[in-house]
Amino acid sequence: MNYDSIEKLLELFYAGETTLEEEDLLREFFRSEQVPEKWRADQVQFLMYLESRDVETLGQEFDSKLLSKMETKPKRTIQRWVYSFSGVAAAALVVVLLWTDGFFRAHQPLPGTINNPELAFAETRKAFMLLSKNLNQGLAPVQEASSDFNRPLQQASDINLLSSSLQQADKIRVLDQTYNMIRPVGNTSTNNENR
Repeated sequence: MNYDSIEKLLELFYAGETTLEEEDLLREFFRSEQVPEKWRADQVQFLMYLESRDVETLGQEFDSKLLSKMETKPKRTIQRWVYSFSGVAAAALVVVLLWTDGFFRAHQPLPGTINNPELAFAETRKAFMLLSKNLNQGLAPVQEASSDFNRPLQQASDINLLSSSLQQADKIRVLDQTYNMIRPVGNTSTNNENR
C-alpha cells in the first residue's frame, strides 16, 4: 500500500471522515510488520481503537430487556396495607403504654406526701420557719446598707429642721424690730399724759 494514501487515510480517520472500508484498510496496514517508525505511536493507538470496535455488543434486545426490568412497578396494595397497619399499630402501642403508665402511677403515692393532716401542718410550719430564717439572714445585709443610706438623709432632714427654726427666729426678729419701732410711740403718749 502506498504511504501517501495511508497518510491521507490517517488524516481522514482522525477527522472522523473515514468509511468502514477505509478503516479496514488502515487496520490491515497497521497489523502488518512493515509499519514505518514515524507511525509506530499511531499504530498502537489505531489498533486499540479498532479492537474496541470488534467487541461484540449485547444488542438492542438486551437493552430493551434491561430497561423493562428497571421500570418501576407500582407497589402492591398488600405492602401498602402492611405499612399503613404497622404505623397505626405503633401509634396505638404508644397510647396504650402512656395510659398504663399513668394508670399505675395514679395508684402510687407521690414521694414525700403525708396523709396525716396534723403532721402535714407541722411539716409545713417547719418549712415556713426555715424559709423565714433564711430570708431574714438574706435581708440583714440589705437592712444594714439601708441604714447606711438613711444616715445622710437623716442629717439632711436635721439641716432642714435647723433652716425651719432659723425662719421662725427671723420672724421673731421681725416682731422685735416692730416692737422697737412701736415703743417710742407708746412712750410719747405716756409722756403726754404725765404732763
